[in-house]
Amino acid sequence: MDILDLYELPTIIQLQGNVPKKEQWKRTIKLKVDKFCKDKTLTESERKSSLKFMNTENFEINKHHKVWKVKHLPRFELRKAIIKTRMITGTYILQADKHKFTPYTVEPICQLCKTNNEDITHFLTTCPILSTTREKYFLDIRKEITDKITPAKLNCTFMNKTAIVQLLIDCSKYKELFDNCEKFMENIENKTRNMLLEMHIERLKMKIMDNK
Repeated sequence: MDILDLYELPTIIQLQGNVPKKEQWKRTIKLKVDKFCKDKTLTESERKSSLKFMNTENFEINKHHKVWKVKHLPRFELRKAIIKTRMITGTYILQADKHKFTPYTVEPICQLCKTNNEDITHFLTTCPILSTTREKYFLDIRKEITDKITPAKLNCTFMNKTAIVQLLIDCSKYKELFDNCEKFMENIENKTRNMLLEMHIERLKMKIMDNK
């Protein structure tokens, strides 16, 4: 397959018969290359379980994710965005992740509560050691949402832990539920970003204390 076929561009013979203008050709190439990159990214994301919480429905080439909307915010917000991005992309390493790579030397069990395997769902929704930090931030998020939609709709949508994790990691999945309100979505994005950072910090503190 040559490069023209790869990007679904006209063949050499077709181009010779109808030579496009320079600017038109540049626009065509950009559109085709962007489409190829988008399709390839979406296909690969569907194959990778680590990306299951990343919302790809609104994925656009050359546009950054909402989590990186920190340009005019204090520099500390960058750290929050980095932590959340690691969770979105499945590169935030927990005990269950370590166990996948070194099953004979690392146990998947949560080192804080010692009750269940520590995956992202356990970390964000279940671990009792982190319940105080979790509840402090999630109650505020819950109130924000119930002011926007009915409590019944909230309970119906977020009735399982997977849906809650999706909300915390990439709330853009629920933009239609929130009437596509950009201001509201930004507010939820900021609140979840705060929560994830604080839980990250609390987890590190607890692990340090446990190792002393």
